[in-house]
Amino acid sequence: MDILEKLCVPAYAKCICVVGSGGKTSLLYHLAKCYQKQGKTVLLTTTTKMYLPKEYAVLSCDVLEISKKLKQWGIVVAGVACGNGKMTGLPKHIWEAVFSMVDIVLVEADGAKRLPLKLPNDTEPVIPEASDFLVTVVGLSSLGEKLYTVCHRWERAAVLGYDADTIVTEKEMANILQAGYQSYWTKYKCCVFANQADCVTQAQAKHFGDFLKVPYVWGSLQKAFFDRKENKI
Repeated sequence: MDILEKLCVPAYAKCICVVGSGGKTSLLYHLAKCYQKQGKTVLLTTTTKMYLPKEYAVLSCDVLEISKKLKQWGIVVAGVACGNGKMTGLPKHIWEAVFSMVDIVLVEADGAKRLPLKLPNDTEPVIPEASDFLVTVVGLSSLGEKLYTVCHRWERAAVLGYDADTIVTEKEMANILQAGYQSYWTKYKCCVFANQADCVTQAQAKHFGDFLKVPYVWGSLQKAFFDRKENKI
């Protein structure tokens, strides 16, 4: 069973947004290649910033070029280069034109400074109106570490009673994730994906899901294994 089935992405879903931390970009590429194998055309882009792609890149904002490369590759990673090895999203009129020509749109809608845990601020994440499925990613390598070393915007966790030296357990990780993303979980059909399960025991990976009230998948994108726990929303 591939990760699309584990995540239970609905067949109707066209725009899938990925937020959180600990493997968003890797998950997006993994999903893109799953859809490519199904013969579907895929646009991968961002509403914030992401690192420039090493493959499938079209950074010209040229709809004709994007269309040509979609036919050639099946996947296009499109945006606007913005310096420091990163890109921003497509201008609105280009987004709308390309959205209409592809089968699937995958969006990186959050940033985390390459840390495995995040508590977003009031302007994050940036989810487009077209989104119809949301995946919140978290990195299990956070477990057992001091909060300030693994969490982007850790200072915001003070409202939960946590400080810089709080040791991250499954419960703390779930509380932080829910504080940051619960409002989006009630708005969108969604799933939590805990990556980096190869860094912890299977018991730890599964136990984290006990503190969540949304469907939960854990696994390792690097090692390509995944499992799922049903939680009532």
